[in-house]
Amino acid sequence: METLGSQSPSFRALFLCVFGLAVLCGQIASHPGLCPTGCTCVDSTHVRCYGNGLLNFPAPIAETAEEIDVTGNHISNLNRFYGQMIPNLRRLRLPRNSLANLPTRAFTQHSIDIAKNHLQSIPSLSPSPEYLYLSSNNISRLLRDDLRLLVNLRKLVLDNNSLAEIGENALDSLDNLESFKARGCKLQQLHSRTFSSLNRLVYIHLDNNDLSHIYEHAFYRLTELRNVTLDNNNILLIDDNAFDEQSSLALRKLTLNFNQLGRDVGVEDRPSDVKSYIKKKNWDIGGSLYTTREMIPSVSVIETSVLKVPSLRALFICVFGLAVLCGQADSSHANPCPAAYTCAEL
Repeated sequence: METLGSQSPSFRALFLCVFGLAVLCGQIASHPGLCPTGCTCVDSTHVRCYGNGLLNFPAPIAETAEEIDVTGNHISNLNRFYGQMIPNLRRLRLPRNSLANLPTRAFTQHSIDIAKNHLQSIPSLSPSPEYLYLSSNNISRLLRDDLRLLVNLRKLVLDNNSLAEIGENALDSLDNLESFKARGCKLQQLHSRTFSSLNRLVYIHLDNNDLSHIYEHAFYRLTELRNVTLDNNNILLIDDNAFDEQSSLALRKLTLNFNQLGRDVGVEDRPSDVKSYIKKKNWDIGGSLYTTREMIPSVSVIETSVLKVPSLRALFICVFGLAVLCGQADSSHANPCPAAYTCAEL
């Protein structure tokens, strides 16, 4: 018994050593290839492969990865991505690659960024994504079938595409959409009620397009709408009731800078002042020449001068402030030269 007792610590140490090795081997086996070549990994949850000239999607990637960023490579297909099991992946970033045609397979990630590629249509998606970034591709049309499965989508960004058409009812299935951006595209018109089924829509940004006419009911029944920007278009006319009462009551900011409102009337009828119809103090419709009072129900008329006036007013305030400041300096600091110094006359 004494011999056995004297050997017990050795058995215990051996057991702990074997157990520790088993745990370590188990961890290694569960995360093969923890960080792919050419990538940087943080806690096996964030995989970042910026601008490393990758031709294929990196592999293998740990199952624990939550975000993968392969911005600025030369990846032209996602076959290696689809072949991996990454159940915890929530954010997939693919900007500035060479993706043109994606297979008909569903992305299931929470946030997907495929900006600055060569896509010609909306990729096949499951209902899972909430944020979809498709800026600077070659998408020319937006049709209902392109988006019908995206029932959980909250933000859609289509800036700087060749987008010329948003099909009638194309957005109807996006019940949870809060933000729609299609700036710098080629849109020439909006169908009546383009956005009317989007009860949760808060932001609409359509700057830098070729819109010339905002038709009746364009912004109808949008009870959550807060911000609409239509700057740098060619808008000549906004129909009466383009906004209904529900939308106008919710709206906080509408911008129509650098459009052509009012230029369709004769010179003799054209107002000399910029007439902006403002419901909230922080609305900004500067740069537009004329609108009709019925454009937005129940708004008051505020007359301002032409577009240069805000700059003149700011200049006046600046000069006045400087004059006051200099006056105070002259009256309270008649001899501002410090002792033991010689100061030249101003």
